[in-house]
Amino acid sequence: GAPIYGFPLAAVARDGLWIDVGTLADYRRAGRAALRGGGPRVDPAARVDPSARVEGDVCIAAGVVVGAGARLRGPLALGRGCRLGAGSALHDCVLWEDVVVGAGAGLRGCIIADGASVAPGETLRDIVRSAHAADVQLGPG
Repeated sequence: GAPIYGFPLAAVARDGLWIDVGTLADYRRAGRAALRGGGPRVDPAARVDPSARVEGDVCIAAGVVVGAGARLRGPLALGRGCRLGAGSALHDCVLWEDVVVGAGAGLRGCIIADGASVAPGETLRDIVRSAHAADVQLGPG
């Protein structure tokens, strides 16, 4: 609920890009721009199962645990302490901190807020999920 007035991102600032993130669509666009061209970036304090597949512009923060056979395709950002179950599949998502994604779940185009969870086997597309409010459907893109 706190306002964000600005946040400098070196990768996008040098290109002169400014994005007002006053809407969810703009927030997704800004996230994609921030991740663009970085390839996989995995914090040394994250644990990614060797059988997991990580492709494209994926950023994995400290404390993240990625289960066996998970498929991660960028653009994708995983915040501190996220846990992804075995066989989960994520593409074009932003997960904030301490998000739990159950085994076999599939997410595409989603924003998942701090502490929220996705049930095992659940499939979400273009959804904003919070631990404290009903899901919000986003338009594609």
